[in-house]
Amino acid sequence: VGIGTTSPQQHQSGTETVLHIANSNVASLNLDSTASTGNTYVLSSGPAGSFVIYNDDTNTTPFSITNIGNVGIGTYSPASTVLLDLKEPDAGSDLIIGLTAGTGARAQIRSGAQADSTSAELSFHTATGGSTSERMRITSGGNVGIGTTSPQTRLAIGSAQGSGIDFLYDANNAYKHQIKNYWNSGTDSRMDFNIGRTANVAPVTVMSVGYNSNVGIGTTSPGKTLEVKSTGN
Repeated sequence: VGIGTTSPQQHQSGTETVLHIANSNVASLNLDSTASTGNTYVLSSGPAGSFVIYNDDTNTTPFSITNIGNVGIGTYSPASTVLLDLKEPDAGSDLIIGLTAGTGARAQIRSGAQADSTSAELSFHTATGGSTSERMRITSGGNVGIGTTSPQTRLAIGSAQGSGIDFLYDANNAYKHQIKNYWNSGTDSRMDFNIGRTANVAPVTVMSVGYNSNVGIGTTSPGKTLEVKSTGN
């Protein structure tokens, strides 16, 4: 079937049935749902070689392809420097990409809403028990936060009581060294340095720094500026 042309063309196998719409400027096809919650979508091919799906009711462009193959989702004009350009039309909302395997919960990658048009942040979220929580953030300045949404340094790790960093020797977590944080009160804390010498045995604290600015070797509760404790002499 041809609209605007007397010679509708078949472009794939040569045997398919086609609707060929031709126009010297913009060739469009309107799909209009007259339901109370329906929308009018316009599929169009423009003179610059682009293909666009346009929502006539919300005046937005959910999908577009440029003449060089760049794809835009949520934007009419995807950047020429990226193959896939995703945009959240509402400047006050995060752009959220959901990632789901099978019937599992949805993990997310988000580009945070910004007060200006020159910066952007990324955050990574996972789901547990049906709830989605942020796990890591990269700020517009390049700071990385794990367990914190406002890292002030190149790498900031937010931790709960007794958590910290594991340094693994093998892929099975059999051997590990650790740096762990503890809080004695709202104004005092300590950092333990743990060494794992035996497979599958909890690492032993070899040095503790913190409470009252004391340093302990072989003890986690030093009572002096430097206290060394040994099971032997």
